[in-house]
Amino acid sequence: MSAKVRLGHVGVVVKNPKRSAEFYRDLFGMEVTMEGSLSGLGDFAFLSDLPQNELQTLALATSPRAAHFALAVPTLGELKAIYADAQARGVRIVMALNHRVTLSIYLLDPDDNAVEVYWPTGQKVDRPYGVPVDMGKPESELLDLINQPIPN
Repeated sequence: MSAKVRLGHVGVVVKNPKRSAEFYRDLFGMEVTMEGSLSGLGDFAFLSDLPQNELQTLALATSPRAAHFALAVPTLGELKAIYADAQARGVRIVMALNHRVTLSIYLLDPDDNAVEVYWPTGQKVDRPYGVPVDMGKPESELLDLINQPIPN
């Protein structure tokens, strides 16, 4: 399978996300779109050079688990096809998540680099969100999931 992908964002491990975010904001004009702390990421800051379209093009976090790069696909069908192809090839799929702004699969390349492949849903969020999702479900069910209200 040959999917059409584009580089979506990069996750970088930093000591102080707030200080690093200020560096990327002040030097490169990126906008801080979200900051906080999560068990999986530690302290984090998301920045974007296209904040109206992308929540993050740079993700800064203190946890080594946050290090990854992400590839975006233009359709949910392509994401499902990559998921099925990865399964068929025996690629290690770590998880699949509904982030509401994206449906994402996380896998490891042959050198154990973390790769996120995602489809941007067009939804918006005001806080981090991620719940496991079964990418084997039909597209209609996956679309229903991203349209459900986010619990408080």
